[in-house]
Amino acid sequence: ALRGDPDCILIGHSGSTSAHPTALRIARMVKVRSPRTLVIYGGVFPTYHWHDILAATDAFDFIVRGEGEATIVSLVEALDRRRPLADVAGIAYRDDLDRPFATRPAGTIVNLDAYRVGWELIDVRRYS
Repeated sequence: ALRGDPDCILIGHSGSTSAHPTALRIARMVKVRSPRTLVIYGGVFPTYHWHDILAATDAFDFIVRGEGEATIVSLVEALDRRRPLADVAGIAYRDDLDRPFATRPAGTIVNLDAYRVGWELIDVRRYS
């Protein structure tokens, strides 16, 4: 994913407690290979442990807290348009003094059907 020095890359991982060590290893490998790549982490484990994670490592740049389907779009738009990150609900990151900081919680998704799985993008034959 990092070959060719792409302008933008989004590497996603939904973090669970048992998967956290693997997510951390992957994030560290990404940062070694491409230090400017922003790593965004989300899922149940990082939602509840965002402060500890951001205090312990700089491998993750942002944590999406709670349901991330809409929050990730808001975060990427804010980054792209250089809008204040403090205005993006449902994220955590390090502030200007390198301290873990969380924005206000994001709202709950009312219509989950608006975020369907793009099954047509997945070649299921590769996984059978």
